[in-house]
Amino acid sequence: MYKPSNPFVEIDCSYDIRRGGKPRIANLWLKLENRWPVYDGKPFSDEEFPRWENPWNFVQWRKRDYTLSGPTFGCPPRTLYHNCVTGQRSGTGL
Repeated sequence: MYKPSNPFVEIDCSYDIRRGGKPRIANLWLKLENRWPVYDGKPFSDEEFPRWENPWNFVQWRKRDYTLSGPTFGCPPRTLYHNCVTGQRSGTGL
């Protein structure tokens, strides 16, 4: 991880992404000393993307407590509550 107090550590990575099987390739680039990643040549904010997103859960980034659940398949529902501040985990899905 980049730390201004240690300027000798530099992390820089780049990924070429095929877009739906098309021959055109987009590029996602991250240099940790910069604040934002770059997607296809333009600055890109990744903070609005959810941490988890599926038909049962939607949890935003930076949420410090959340409850996850899943499909029941005819059984009692399973849940997992997680509080990142206190480290507490509880629920029926443990």
